[in-house]
Amino acid sequence: MKKFTDAASSQNRNRYYILYGIIIAVGTLLYVSLMGGRYIWTDEAYTFTLIKHSYPDICTITAADVHPPLYYILLKLCIQPFGYSLIAAKLFSIIPYILILIIGGVQLKKIFNSKTAIAFMVLFLLFPFSLLYAVEIRMYSLAALFVFINGIYAYQYYERNSRSDYWIWIISGVCASYTHYFAMVSVGVIYLLLFIAIFFKKKTSLKHWFIAVLMTFVLYLPWLGSFMKQLVYKVNNDYWISEIHFWTIKEYAITMFSADGLKRFEVFALCSYLLAFISVILSRNKKLIVLSICALSVPAGTVFIGIAVSLMVRPIFIIRYVIPAVPLLIVFMAIGLSQIRFYVPAVLIWIIALTGGISHYYTNFKIENRVVANALDTAFVETYSYCDSYIVLTNPPISVSWVLAYYTSEKPIYVNQAVTAADPCDNIAYIDELNTSVNENIVLIIDVDSEVPDSYLSQYECQYLQEINAGGSLADAYLMTKK
Repeated sequence: MKKFTDAASSQNRNRYYILYGIIIAVGTLLYVSLMGGRYIWTDEAYTFTLIKHSYPDICTITAADVHPPLYYILLKLCIQPFGYSLIAAKLFSIIPYILILIIGGVQLKKIFNSKTAIAFMVLFLLFPFSLLYAVEIRMYSLAALFVFINGIYAYQYYERNSRSDYWIWIISGVCASYTHYFAMVSVGVIYLLLFIAIFFKKKTSLKHWFIAVLMTFVLYLPWLGSFMKQLVYKVNNDYWISEIHFWTIKEYAITMFSADGLKRFEVFALCSYLLAFISVILSRNKKLIVLSICALSVPAGTVFIGIAVSLMVRPIFIIRYVIPAVPLLIVFMAIGLSQIRFYVPAVLIWIIALTGGISHYYTNFKIENRVVANALDTAFVETYSYCDSYIVLTNPPISVSWVLAYYTSEKPIYVNQAVTAADPCDNIAYIDELNTSVNENIVLIIDVDSEVPDSYLSQYECQYLQEINAGGSLADAYLMTKK
């Protein structure tokens, strides 16, 4: 009998890891298929321009911006040997998502069971909101990896009191904080949840929790001054994030749970999450109820804190800042889905997830691999290579000037906005620095349908060139030739 049980257990384990491997392989292929496009938008152009600076300069420049430096440092370290390849940069964004699948499949099987682990992997792969940032050359996927590891190992430490779990929990929290400020908020929620659990169940571990907080603070101390300066700047000055109202919060929910190509998909998605939560409550399994609430509390707490601060102080939160906590939202969903005992609702939720994921993947695939008409790209720069400089008068100018600077570092670019220490582009300057006496040919880029300023018409002959698309911002280009 024992031999039969062992054989059945071994067979189930083998089946699990075969399915585990298939999901990882399919996920990798799906993510890689989104890497074909050469089209970049403003923030990606900023990333590429910044990482071409030295490591000390990266820290100095981003200290004046709104993000910590770890992502930029790791990205430079990994793709510099490949000549700052666009494909290498997108691959760097994909790898954290693949690691989330790998770690989730192993660790959630240990914490829960095979069913929950597989549900997590498939749901994460299909979740439209996380898929949206799979190949974006920004820090969101890396931050999601660190927050996910932090949540998993905080629980592992609580259960096993293992030294290795303890250190992984601390280090992943510090790395998350050095990657994105709202990843730090998510980690803060995890720290708070662990404190509550320890306070009520394992008071003997409180000392280690306080030591962990102290070590996290000490390890973050080198960046704390920069963080405080950025926080004070955002509180006391104009910032690009719009005010938050009731309809803004509604749009957050729609953005987070919708799928491009499907109308009102978010309604079905939200109902699925509600049904999953009800299934956990009805299971009457106290451990699952607590763990599902904790998993949900991280993304919900991050959104709540972001909105609360934005309402009480000034707007500093947008919905994509919750991306680092999304894997734990999927953990919540996977726990609930694995507890649904009725065949019909379980199948219905899986159909909803598959439909939304496939539809959104198809939309993303078309977007990432599209050929953009009249794109501001290498061809545009080469076509007008004879020009002495560029003038960008769009509103705001950074949307076009950073993309332009990505394609050319040789020509000076003049903008009608003060250039701050956070600007990584060495060839961008304020318009007052333009010396018209030495610029015979200038490409002028202005908002679509705007008039060429009279101040230039007296000195230059203006010839309309074309409409251009710079990272999603449309503009008109003119050739200005000295009279």
